[in-house]
Amino acid sequence: MGEWGGLLTLVTPAVFTCAGKTPQYSSIVRDMYQGVRAAQVLSTLVLIMAIAPIAGPLLGGFLVVSGGWRLTFWAIVTISAVILLLVFFLPESLPENKRESSTVLAAFRSYPLLLRRRTFMRYVLCVCFFYVAIYAFITASSSVYITRFGVDPRYYGLLFGVNIIGVMVLSSFNRRFVQRYSLDFLLRISTAVAGGGFYTRRDNCCCGCGWSVGCSGSGVPGV
Repeated sequence: MGEWGGLLTLVTPAVFTCAGKTPQYSSIVRDMYQGVRAAQVLSTLVLIMAIAPIAGPLLGGFLVVSGGWRLTFWAIVTISAVILLLVFFLPESLPENKRESSTVLAAFRSYPLLLRRRTFMRYVLCVCFFYVAIYAFITASSSVYITRFGVDPRYYGLLFGVNIIGVMVLSSFNRRFVQRYSLDFLLRISTAVAGGGFYTRRDNCCCGCGWSVGCSGSGVPGV
């Protein structure tokens, strides 16, 4: 395996860590807010987190050029250590009267019941395919921009940021839309627009995924 083995060893824990990010911040919002207010807060969080995909690739491109991919991983380790320290100073968001003493195993045992709930699964699948579109774009866009179009790796982040700007703009609109329209209506519209954007630009995977991410970025997470 050589370097590939070392790379996979470093990436695998990071993948599991990133996978836990979304349910964590969603759970905190659920603990503190309900209904329309929760949708507004989620839209605000998406707006704030959209800064990272713009700054990350841009900074990563300069790190790779300056010191190679290993420097990028050392930067991630440093940032992760700072975040880990901050976690110990965060208070528990769930009120004591709502806490349960059930185990993680008990939570997994309730999954079959959730899987049988069609309404719940429709929401889950909408969010699931939203993230499929995002990570498909994140995975393929660098290869398309750098290899196919010859973009300098240092400036890939700028082109990537164009799509994230769409997420930020629509997230800001979504904060206002949730006050005027039902959450189900917004979910249907955002899903239809994202699907239509991907279908009409399916011949160009980079643009198609970018439009899908931008269009669905405000509706699905906000709902």
